Amino acid sequence: MYGELFAISSAVLWALTNILVRKGLLGGTAFSAAYISTIVNFVVLWPLALLFTDPEQIGLSGIVFLAIAGLLAATLGRMIRFLALERLGVAGSSPLVASAPLFAATYAIARGEEFTAMIGGATVLIVLGVILLSEGEWKMSRLGVILSLGAAMFYGFSENFRRMGLLEIESPSFGAAIGVSIALFSFSVYGKATKTHNNATGRSRLWFLAAGLASSLALLFNYAALNLTDVVVVVPLINMTTLFALFFTRVFLDQYEKVTMRTIISSLMVVIGAVLIVTRF
Repeated sequence: MYGELFAISSAVLWALTNILVRKGLLGGTAFSAAYISTIVNFVVLWPLALLFTDPEQIGLSGIVFLAIAGLLAATLGRMIRFLALERLGVAGSSPLVASAPLFAATYAIARGEEFTAMIGGATVLIVLGVILLSEGEWKMSRLGVILSLGAAMFYGFSENFRRMGLLEIESPSFGAAIGVSIALFSFSVYGKATKTHNNATGRSRLWFLAAGLASSLALLFNYAALNLTDVVVVVPLINMTTLFALFFTRVFLDQYEKVTMRTIISSLMVVIGAVLIVTRF
């Protein structure tokens, strides 16, 4: 049960991260959001990793799996996710990113993890809610839809590599720290190679710094959940990010984005699916 609670807590924090980034994007860019938040992740997570990781557990295979996860999620997934936020906003992009369980479950089953009828039904319910919620977004921004689904794919696949890495190195903080290290290196190289500048106003930088703190905790809880239970359980629960993001949108972004009755109904479908995951026994 602790794994499920960590996953839901991670979902709340990821939703908060999206809201903070959306606020910052009013005066900054997706690259600035990704780069600044990743720097904060690096500063926060490495001291925890050094403090709570047993050096004898660290092995090359575990580091490789965690590095791949970092490339997929903390680097590609995060950057594409923030680009999608620029085009569709939180309410428009979050439901599409919530299709991640399809990609995660497909790969997890191929690896031999248990996939029961209850988990399968709950995942389908969540995805149906996502489809209903996202109707019409294609007309708003096709690129935004493609970016959101691309982020979902990278996030979904990354959960499996995180899980494999944690089976080798049982330290959530170390796993998260490796991932953000890969992301920070990648963003630094990309920025220098393309001469992309970290452009953001003072207020936007503060929003991105806050997003970095929230995402640091989200990552830590995400890895802790994967350390305690299977991917096919963790990913659908983290998918509740959509529900929390819509709630936060209604509270903090009402002047920029609207939450409709369709949104509420679809969100309930996501919640029911998540509840089925938690009560699968």
